[in-house]
Amino acid sequence: MHDKLSTVGAALVVETIADIEAGTAKAVPQNHDLATFAPNIKREQEVLDWNKPAMALHNQVRGMRPWPVAYTVANNKRVKVWETSISAESTEKSPGEVIAANKNGIFVACGQGTVLCLDVIQPAGKTAMSASHLVQSFPEGMKIGDLHE
Repeated sequence: MHDKLSTVGAALVVETIADIEAGTAKAVPQNHDLATFAPNIKREQEVLDWNKPAMALHNQVRGMRPWPVAYTVANNKRVKVWETSISAESTEKSPGEVIAANKNGIFVACGQGTVLCLDVIQPAGKTAMSASHLVQSFPEGMKIGDLHE
């Protein structure tokens, strides 16, 4: 959505400036009954809560891109989560537990027995990369999402 709106918005700005210069721009008052307010995103809204179902987490990741980017914690460090997919499998493992890590991604147990696949992640201090490149860093049984300070 961000990328689509930036392209459409840029074209609209050029058109609007031309209309202002030509004196043909028309002010249209906002209908305050139809207006909505979107508050700023709070830092705690960026954190993935593995107790939520995979679909909710997948949508959270999509909603936080390209900024501020959702994250979790692994080995006491933040890991930004750029892209995910929902696995068709289910699990009885506890939320936040890595159930598999292979060439297809890192699979994490979520609430309601659902499973989320981490497809593209960004470990602290590194660039975003396919999660399949980091399978050794996320062994099966590893618990993610807990920050121990």
